[in-house]
Amino acid sequence: IANKKGVTPGQLCLTWVIVQVNINTIIYCTTKTIKYLEENFGASKIHLDFEELSQFGEITDSIEVID
Repeated sequence: IANKKGVTPGQLCLTWVIVQVNINTIIYCTTKTIKYLEENFGASKIHLDFEELSQFGEITDSIEVID
């Protein structure tokens, strides 16, 4: 998906977390360079369509979450 959209895997993962309505979390990212800071902020501008979200769902549904 990242290659198709022309973004980094990290940006794609941040975008997925941002669009999740059932995840209440603060995204905490650290970086040592402005380039990566801008890349992280760029994740908020990426749009995931229904098919892409479904692909993420197939992956994440198989992960066991332990509270």
